[in-house]
Amino acid sequence: MRNLFLVFVLLLAVFCAFLSCAKREMALATVGEEVITASELEIKMKQQPTRFSSFADELERKRRLLEGMAEQKLLLKGAYERGFDADEEILSKLEEQKPNILLQLLYEKEVTSKSQVNEAELKDFYKKQGEEIKIRHILVKSETVVDSLHQRLMEGEDFAVLAEARSLDPTSAMGGELGYFRWGSMIPGFQEAAFKLKIGQISKPIKTQYGWHLIKLDDRRPVEQEPYEQVKGSLKQKLESLKQGELSASFLERLKENANFTPQPVLQKDFWEKYQSAPESLQVRERSERIFTDQELETPVLSYSLGEWTLKDFLGFLDRLAPMDYPDWDDTGILQDVLEKYLRRDLLLAQAEGQRIETSEEFQMRLRGLKEDLMAQRFRTEVLEKDITVSEEEFKEYYQENKGRFRMPAEYHLREISVETEAEAKDLIQRLQWGEDFARLARENTLRTHLKEKGGDMGYLKSYQYPGLYQAASNMKVGDTSQPILVGGNWSVIKLEGVKKEGTKPYEEAKAEIQRVLVSKKKREAYDSYINPLREQFPITIDQEALEKTIDRKKYAEISIEQG
Repeated sequence: MRNLFLVFVLLLAVFCAFLSCAKREMALATVGEEVITASELEIKMKQQPTRFSSFADELERKRRLLEGMAEQKLLLKGAYERGFDADEEILSKLEEQKPNILLQLLYEKEVTSKSQVNEAELKDFYKKQGEEIKIRHILVKSETVVDSLHQRLMEGEDFAVLAEARSLDPTSAMGGELGYFRWGSMIPGFQEAAFKLKIGQISKPIKTQYGWHLIKLDDRRPVEQEPYEQVKGSLKQKLESLKQGELSASFLERLKENANFTPQPVLQKDFWEKYQSAPESLQVRERSERIFTDQELETPVLSYSLGEWTLKDFLGFLDRLAPMDYPDWDDTGILQDVLEKYLRRDLLLAQAEGQRIETSEEFQMRLRGLKEDLMAQRFRTEVLEKDITVSEEEFKEYYQENKGRFRMPAEYHLREISVETEAEAKDLIQRLQWGEDFARLARENTLRTHLKEKGGDMGYLKSYQYPGLYQAASNMKVGDTSQPILVGGNWSVIKLEGVKKEGTKPYEEAKAEIQRVLVSKKKREAYDSYINPLREQFPITIDQEALEKTIDRKKYAEISIEQG
């Protein structure tokens, strides 16, 4: 009896495993006897991520993608027959792309797969969106510097003045002011510290990927919100994106810690002092050749989890940096940050290797998919499209039959003065009416700094450039000056200097466009003449019901509530 029970359990486990596999490998389409599975479609979707507006939109796009995947299988019949699967160039490209596939799968495993949010998280995020804060900050590279600045602030120095003098952020000119922010608009670590502050309070030093920060809270105010159910869908997308950012930052921080970057004392003392003593005019390579001996260049100066660097390796690293990006050699933390960014790809690939991602079924599927993409592309270019040419007669015939496509809209030669207010624009118009020179006024007043020296001369304007100015110019005569025109938040006054009338593009100028059109048409014809007989021989069938099961209908119900 016990043996029978064990047999039953074993059969049940096998049956469940079969059902699980069948679900994962659900067939969505067939090409003759070949099958395209849900997992294959999922991989293709990940390679070209996009947002869908509705269930019908996602269904249609997936259907079109499936059609393309099915036709590619027909192309691959010819590619395999010609031995493209053993082509050296394709295999070489495949080797080059292996690391990228590994990194993509590592990201999906460590970040994307862990970024799903639940209802409680969504409601908490919605609640936090109910207020916004106004802050200032100071950004510096070194922990030593930030500690010193924090002490000065605690002793009463003005935050804005200190930010203007010491912050490395572009906001320093505004006393470090960042304006108002809601929860979810700032980087992790910085955000939590900012929202904990009381008005007027200054934070302790905060470390982020950008350096060390000090934050001051200037204001806090409530924000009117739409009902939760109406914004739930968009909030979910935003929170998942934020969660991915947090997971990614956390993973990279652990990566840096586990790398165990350890600069040897000789790097920070003897070698760096010697390096700095060389004339500034010398490039890194010249310094390394002139001031270090061969023995010194082979001295280990840095160890980390994947090995060690000699001084020669380290100088090669410096050679890739701009001098302004050189680390502070006395600050081990900054040095580690710079090295982690430089060696991040190697460290991530080591992680992927440690997790044996290369042996996974998912990796093999993606590698095979990429190989077949390259094979199909090679088959199209070297077989189907190899002999495509366009004759001079075809060029001329197309030009004569499609002259309407080569119409050239009028172009207007303009001078412009751009100012902040309508009152300023009206004042300029009055001065122009009294005879002042347009070019001189443009040099003195226009906000477009790149046009100052040209006296506001914009050259000939096409219809897609500054549509508001173009439309105004179309109703003017040469020599006219316009009334004020609102353009991108500022006000413009223009003068029409000349007109190129509407016409037809000359044949020689149209030839390149004709070439693109006719070659594209012939490529499509060559493709269809090859693929259509194969579609009859190997019918393509898409399982609509199975395809619909790959789509989560609930998310579109939430979007409908928002739009309603």
